[in-house]
Amino acid sequence: GLLDRVQTYLNISRTEVEIKKLKSKICDLKPMWPTLFPEISQKHEFVGFADADVLFGDLAGEVAALGPEDDVLVPSSWHPFPLANGNFMLFRSEPRVLDVFRGAKAWRKAVRSPGYSVFDEWHGRGDKTDSFMHALLEAHLTGAIRPRPTRRLFVQDVMSGGRDLWARPAKVVVTWARGALRVAYDGPCACSKDLVPQFSVAQCSFCVKRPGETLPDHPVKRDLEVLAYHMLSAKNWVQPVAAALSRCARFSLTKRPDGFEHYLACD
Repeated sequence: GLLDRVQTYLNISRTEVEIKKLKSKICDLKPMWPTLFPEISQKHEFVGFADADVLFGDLAGEVAALGPEDDVLVPSSWHPFPLANGNFMLFRSEPRVLDVFRGAKAWRKAVRSPGYSVFDEWHGRGDKTDSFMHALLEAHLTGAIRPRPTRRLFVQDVMSGGRDLWARPAKVVVTWARGALRVAYDGPCACSKDLVPQFSVAQCSFCVKRPGETLPDHPVKRDLEVLAYHMLSAKNWVQPVAAALSRCARFSLTKRPDGFEHYLACD
């Protein structure tokens, strides 16, 4: 089981580890998954993790663009800092890269902690919390690893302040067609206030001086091919999906105009 792998590959006795909520502890261990499953890592040039509520487009194209000098693939909004994020990352399958998490002073504490230590995310549990970000940035700044940003956006449907990208009056349509993902946005300019901008299809140039604001006087109409669409909020409203969706050459994610329900259906 998981505790056996922790003991074998992380050298932490299973008796020292208490897990209250497996779902949360899985997140803490994201940076360590390639180390915990060497039988997978050894078979691939790159390995990594992604959240289950992410729709991906041309991920194969991103991987094909990686060169021999690239060690980590990170969504462009998290590059050049803070790099660490729990949404999606790929790592070159070499010990010097896969073991970067060991550079964080708190990694053992995160493993042993019964609750969620937020080790995988850049913000951790506060200003004094050591997280995966510290290890990644230090390795990057010293030249030990070479991270590369994605060519296309990793779009999230929630912005700072708890605002939904698809909140009315905005209209968002996500379309997947033969491996390519597009996001069409028609609505007010919506500016992020986060330290990490997490650039979205809803932003405009006025956001540089007006972070955190929604600007109805500056409408945005945009249709972009993106790498991924993270359904942080929409996943709670997606209606039952037909099995036939997996066989579609094209499908869309849309929201009911007068409600919160989202629908994934073949076009």
